[in-house]
Amino acid sequence: MVTILEFITELVVSTFTLIGLFITDVLLSGGDILSIAFRAVSMAVGGAMVVGASVALLYLAVGALVREFGVNVSSPGRTRVRRD
Repeated sequence: MVTILEFITELVVSTFTLIGLFITDVLLSGGDILSIAFRAVSMAVGGAMVVGASVALLYLAVGALVREFGVNVSSPGRTRVRRD
């Protein structure tokens, strides 16, 4: 099983690897400006999708963990009106 330290280390190393690939394969690859811009936009959109999916999963995991400890948090947009 992977430890938290190994996970964070791999995440940081992969981030720097991705930045290096972006610089060498996209910006310094040569070619016309349109293909460079298309590759840059493609990598940015792909990265944004991965970050968005990770944030959504983190939100669900933290919500489940908070609920497991007995904290009752209402869902966003679902406010309950007390009628006494």
